[in-house]
Amino acid sequence: MIIKKMLLLGLVVVLFSSLSFAGIKSYGNEELVNSEQSNSPEFKKVNIKRELAKAKNAYFQGDLEKAEQYIDIILNVSSDNLKATELKNKILVLREKISFFKKAVVSDYAIELKRAVKDGNCYEGFLFIKKINSLIPEEDVTSYYLRLSDEKDLIASTIENENDKKEFLNSIEYFKDGKFLKASRLISKLSKKYPKFEDFVGMSRCYILQETSTKRISMYYKEALKNIKYNRYGKAKDCIELGYILQPENIKLITLMEQINMELM
Repeated sequence: MIIKKMLLLGLVVVLFSSLSFAGIKSYGNEELVNSEQSNSPEFKKVNIKRELAKAKNAYFQGDLEKAEQYIDIILNVSSDNLKATELKNKILVLREKISFFKKAVVSDYAIELKRAVKDGNCYEGFLFIKKINSLIPEEDVTSYYLRLSDEKDLIASTIENENDKKEFLNSIEYFKDGKFLKASRLISKLSKKYPKFEDFVGMSRCYILQETSTKRISMYYKEALKNIKYNRYGKAKDCIELGYILQPENIKLITLMEQINMELM
């Protein structure tokens, strides 16, 4: 009986050991297979396709730095990848063109800024300073800013009522931030008490149209990106052209149009 029990126990131990060893061997083989698969040409091809899709998406979204990061990942795996190289070259060309576009638009804004300063229009003056800084931060507009600040302080000094003064300062901030409807309401309210603001009423109402057009441009831009996603570049171009009618100086529209043109070449 004791011998039978010992034989039975030994059999169990052997079976357990065999199963454990098989499990370890199987796990090791699985790791080896995964490792070999990750280094296989098929696996790399799938990765390249995914990274290239990410690069193109970032590229058309206007995030050129992120697009280049994805491209570099591809080129590190496949240095002669034609599509990644082509996209990298497009980015280089686009950077130069964007720089040229920005300088041209800033040149036009500078003319408007000088006019605003000359007219003592701190609303448009601060607006164009912000627009210039958003495109070329290093552009020197300090002298214009100081003169406009002096004009703002001068107007504020003529307003005795503290609440009215606060509304005047708020109206400038709203205008500078492109919230023309809010700014226009405050300007109209102030014009009923202070004749100086009558000069700004008509101007502020004209800018309300720009605020409305900005929302429409955003819609056209999103629609263009949607068409680009499905390689419908002709339809994407039509959307951008509609935006041009409203804001021909819009850098995002100009950039996307240039990208579309390169795809259609």
